[in-house]
Amino acid sequence: MANAHLPYSIEYAKHSNCKRCCESIPEGSLRCSINRPAYHSEGYIDSWYHYDCFWKKLVRGKGQINISSIRGVDLIRWEDQEELRERIRKFKESRGCSYLSEEIYLHDVFIEPSFSNRGKCTKCSIYFQKGEIKVTHSVHFKCFIASFDKIHGKLEDMPRWKMISNKWRTAAAADFDEIMMAKQTQVKNEVVENTEKSTVDDMTSSSVTGKRRSSSDKPIENDSEEIMEQESEFARKRRLGKSARLALIQERKLEKQTDELRKNLQIFNSMSVPDRIIVLKENGQEVPEGGYDRNKQIVERLSDYALFGCPIHCVKCFNGIIVYNSSRRLYTCSGYVSEYTKCTYETKTPTQTPFILPRHFYEKYKLHDAVFNLMSERLYHKEEDSEEVLVRVSTPIKLSEEKNNSTQIIKNGTLVDAKFLYAGHCHVLKNEDDGTIYQATLSLADLTTNKNSFYKMQLLQDDITKHCYLFKSWGRVGTDVGSSNYDCECNKEYAIAKFEQLFHEKTGNEWKYRKYFRKMPGRYNQVETDDSEIIEIGEQYVAPGSKTCLPQSVKEVVMTIFNIGNMETALKFFKMDTNKMPLGCLSRNQINSSFQCS
Repeated sequence: MANAHLPYSIEYAKHSNCKRCCESIPEGSLRCSINRPAYHSEGYIDSWYHYDCFWKKLVRGKGQINISSIRGVDLIRWEDQEELRERIRKFKESRGCSYLSEEIYLHDVFIEPSFSNRGKCTKCSIYFQKGEIKVTHSVHFKCFIASFDKIHGKLEDMPRWKMISNKWRTAAAADFDEIMMAKQTQVKNEVVENTEKSTVDDMTSSSVTGKRRSSSDKPIENDSEEIMEQESEFARKRRLGKSARLALIQERKLEKQTDELRKNLQIFNSMSVPDRIIVLKENGQEVPEGGYDRNKQIVERLSDYALFGCPIHCVKCFNGIIVYNSSRRLYTCSGYVSEYTKCTYETKTPTQTPFILPRHFYEKYKLHDAVFNLMSERLYHKEEDSEEVLVRVSTPIKLSEEKNNSTQIIKNGTLVDAKFLYAGHCHVLKNEDDGTIYQATLSLADLTTNKNSFYKMQLLQDDITKHCYLFKSWGRVGTDVGSSNYDCECNKEYAIAKFEQLFHEKTGNEWKYRKYFRKMPGRYNQVETDDSEIIEIGEQYVAPGSKTCLPQSVKEVVMTIFNIGNMETALKFFKMDTNKMPLGCLSRNQINSSFQCS
């Protein structure tokens, strides 16, 4: 799991709403998130919850969790870290009990009537009756309620309660009362049993301590063996005592490390963005590229550098910067060993140089009492290092089903992307001098991060108004994940310049030198496509079987064998989408270059 996305994260709230209770999360309070794949781009998004709502959501979803699967633990306060570890311990213990959670609120319970008698309850495996109440589409109401210790609210608080017939509402109310009575009885019995047990234990201990040795008791034999056992027991206690002292010292060091990191976070959060970049460059470190929460990445890196020092450049690829990875809880390289392969160097103790803060910043931000480079290396929790990162099982991504498969828009010998809103009255712009078509298909694949992305660009021109549109679409190859948008420009020259700038931003190559294209590390690769076959079919369409002279019976057999629709249906049965398989659209040039590389 080299670069696996952690399923959970924790931080102090900024501005967000809880996905469970839909209420605002106070700024500065602790919040947790569940990490899920995004639908509009190939990446991940966080669904944020109140700290308490997160645990209720997690329990109801029967999730698993440990410290190694939570991003951002190092950056929260020490007391919050300890509370989180205690909460995880209690959560793991509760999973082994007969009850899955401590409490539930009935206004959060989703119910619906069963529309048939064919479904089975996932808890008791008994079939539903038609009209009976179902919870979360698959559980009897009685089975669901029995899974909780504390139940808050009334049955009328449940959404869709009024949709249920009177017969099943009465049955649910009876089951609810029965379960509540049983829980009250169980609690009383447990209290009585615990009281009796403690009384018996007290009597036993007093009788044992008060017993005198009689003269008939046999003398102890093998005194030397008993003495050796006592000595070994004493040595074991001393050894355990030493381990406990070392663990306490380590815990205090970790607490100090966390406090210093929190101080540095406050210092660099108070700085302006340009000043943060100046500090990074002053220490010979790279500035993170634009992405999700770029400023947060900069502040976290500066806080780490200010406490432990700045890591030197990677000793494996010589072009990457060593940065602390809060997900992996170690230092990793951000560089590439080749155009396609990311550097895999990682370490817990990198070689570091002293952190330097420009002198005028001490006066500007009043940092006269600030002390940097306090620790020579980062400390880690030994117990947590041995934990495995949990992988959150997500819903399989559906294969894409193009809505415009049968409609190919061909204008002036070029294929216009049918996803574009105004594709019907636009054409792909051509250079009048050399016949260059302003369109590009790009791809980016990375095994370490499980990326397989595409990016398409087309510069389109309206047939009537002559306005230009820069249309862009992106996503994951072969899936429905992705989206598109466009920019409208009245000036043709400005639109062309914008197209060339975007091409350079995505690939690192100049558009005018695309014939000598070179793959740049971490950037998209150009894919040469050939749409001539589609254009030829579109311009010279012949109905299957219309020009054959074969007998009718033979013609039907041959048409059945070579029916492309049947072939595509068979491939989709094996979860292969022919519309997203790029090999059929690759140019001869692209295929030949692949053979040369191999």
